[in-house]
Amino acid sequence: MGAHFHPLGRVGSGEEIAAAVCFACSDAASWMTGVDIPVDGGFSVLGPDRGISPRVWFKELMPDDGA
Repeated sequence: MGAHFHPLGRVGSGEEIAAAVCFACSDAASWMTGVDIPVDGGFSVLGPDRGISPRVWFKELMPDDGA
């Protein structure tokens, strides 16, 4: 997915994902159990359809090139 899909306006890096994993594996997270930690640049707060039809998503991802 392109950066325009994410509220932060950019795609995350592998280092950012790794930082969340390292935190979850660290002693700092020792009191956390049974939770999901979304590491998605805010995408999950938009809801399942971002307020638009999935058909629009596919048009944005694969525009008709007239072929």
